[in-house]
Amino acid sequence: MNNLKLLALLLISFIATGSIVYQLRTRRPGRGAVVMPAPGGGIPSSAPADDSKAESVPLEKGDSAQSAQGGSAPTAIPSQGWGRNPFLTVDEIKALNAPVPVVISPSPAPTVEPTTGLPVYQVTAILVGPQRKWAVIGSRVVQTGDQLGVEIVKEIKNESVVLEFEGRTRELPLRKFGESVRRSAPPKGERL
Repeated sequence: MNNLKLLALLLISFIATGSIVYQLRTRRPGRGAVVMPAPGGGIPSSAPADDSKAESVPLEKGDSAQSAQGGSAPTAIPSQGWGRNPFLTVDEIKALNAPVPVVISPSPAPTVEPTTGLPVYQVTAILVGPQRKWAVIGSRVVQTGDQLGVEIVKEIKNESVVLEFEGRTRELPLRKFGESVRRSAPPKGERL
């Protein structure tokens, strides 16, 4: 049993030592890009514009950290540069957090019935609940007692909505699917 433990300990230490030696041998010199000027005074690149001006010297495995001239080992820089910085600048963050202007277009004025002078509304849906009814008139959801323009919703029936203005009522029929726009019935009682 002791021999088995000793063998396991030796195996773990051998693997750890091998890993450390591997890391030391393959370690790159420095943390950033090391650039060495070309003999002509330019910056070396992987695809130079003119082969006679600059020469790209790739860093190979086993090269020393210091070159024969006493400088750092050269690294090739792409001709287009390193690309965009992946982090946002302060100006970009401000632009993202800036309020976006919202343009609200005015809704078109409702058309007016020539006989009554009241706006023309369309009842597109009637919702019946256990205790209440709602109607969708234009883009609004109304219930009995709500004000719609100058008129008040007096009653919501199963197939129509009754509106009241100054003691006079008019009934707006429920618009059926696929049906064209219909005019509402003239008000009951006095004519406007």
